[in-house]
Amino acid sequence: MSNIIYSEKIEITDRLLEYLVLASFGLLNYEIAEKLCVEETAVKQALSELCIRLYAVNAKSLINNAWRYGILNDEIEEKIAAKYNIEIPIMRENKSSVLRKK
Repeated sequence: MSNIIYSEKIEITDRLLEYLVLASFGLLNYEIAEKLCVEETAVKQALSELCIRLYAVNAKSLINNAWRYGILNDEIEEKIAAKYNIEIPIMRENKSSVLRKK
């Protein structure tokens, strides 16, 4: 999977997709940094870039838009979860709205 184009306007690299999926699992920035072996500032920069590309104003809208645009799906989540040995959290009642249970 090299650069993947999901629509005419949105292009996401594999690496940015990893940041996105790990954030969608509810990992905090420092946890994402540990998994990806990067500095926390790199995580913040990547998530900011994703917010711009996906027209999001915060983490919740980022994840919602990623599902809405078809960038996130079960197959992608499972692949990245397996790569980083992460159990996919059961935290969504409806993936289209990305509701987190507390």
